[in-house]
Amino acid sequence: MKRRMTGLFVIFKREVGIILKDIDIRTIILIAPLFYSFFYAAIYFNKTERDVPVTVIDMDKSTLSRKLIKNIDSDEFLKVTGETSGYLSARDLIYRENVQAAVIIPKGFESSVKSHQGTSIKLLINSTRFLVSNDINKAMNEVILNFNNEIKINTLQQNGYNYNQAVIISEPLNEEIKFLFNPSETYGDFLIPGILVLILQQTLLMGISESVSRERELGTFRDLFNKAKNSVSAAIIGKSMFYLMLFGSYALLFFTLHFNLFSINQKGNWLLIFFMTFLFLLPVICFGFFIASFITKKLLTLQIMALSSYPAFFLSGYSWPQISMPWLLQVISQFIPFTPFINAFTRITQMGAGLYDVIPQILHLVILSLIGILAVYFRMKYVLTHESSDSAFPAIEQNLSM
Repeated sequence: MKRRMTGLFVIFKREVGIILKDIDIRTIILIAPLFYSFFYAAIYFNKTERDVPVTVIDMDKSTLSRKLIKNIDSDEFLKVTGETSGYLSARDLIYRENVQAAVIIPKGFESSVKSHQGTSIKLLINSTRFLVSNDINKAMNEVILNFNNEIKINTLQQNGYNYNQAVIISEPLNEEIKFLFNPSETYGDFLIPGILVLILQQTLLMGISESVSRERELGTFRDLFNKAKNSVSAAIIGKSMFYLMLFGSYALLFFTLHFNLFSINQKGNWLLIFFMTFLFLLPVICFGFFIASFITKKLLTLQIMALSSYPAFFLSGYSWPQISMPWLLQVISQFIPFTPFINAFTRITQMGAGLYDVIPQILHLVILSLIGILAVYFRMKYVLTHESSDSAFPAIEQNLSM
């Protein structure tokens, strides 16, 4: 046991030396996590869009239509940039994306309202940007609803009701919506936590896999296992320990400094968060180690791992419900550590979930960790045994141990 522990710490020091000498790995694990975490999160620093430009086609030119335009412009999400002469002009502005929507107030708008005949307000929306279009639609619905209630209240007051009576009659049934989490409904509060976790996973995958591929590319596995006292487990743990410690530190930085800097709520228990983070980093390291053991070029490893970023994010169900994905993709997503972790992480940090609320995700990560550990161990024994038979590692197979 003492011999194995000695080999483990020798490999740990050896890995630190490799990183200090290899600029590619150093860039990926020391610069990329910090740069990307600040850069991508900064994009959503303002959390949500404000003053989205809209234009108005006012065919009525009445006092009531001007009041409606003023109400639209006073909404925090909308900004009336001007009026256009007709439908074709408004459509052209939308095509050129000078505005994102056009409000059409019909001729006879005021007279129809005053005579209680009713009328329609039309809204043209650029729905190619669906998040923005949904917010425009929501904001316009709120403006029209409030404007409609004002008209009802004024009409009832003219008929002899006092203000309180008019309010009750105009709105006999009121809705009371309480947002339990992300009360401001912003993009930033939703996306930033997921982006930070994805950066952790992908930079860790690329770093550990490049290190393993480097061993194969330079033919240094013999040196690795000699210094590990020919212990497979000491070689794997010693080589992985540095990455676990480094990315555990990044997780602490992201979940404290970044959350505070970008005003992200954190309602969860810190002990549970870091326990889950450990269970998350462990299978990521194992999978990176295992996959890279089949590749003998650092560059190819980097390309493969970089290409996995978007699939990992989209398959996780974070941006699109898994239940709406094809069955095969749902199955594939269960083998990605990001999937169970981001599910548990957002529930813990944003909803204040406790240990018993995330037991399924914990078991999921434990299973992935066990699969990863076994896969890496037997893969390394196989690589050593077969490569030694080709004289790359003479007689090492006689000394392989746990």
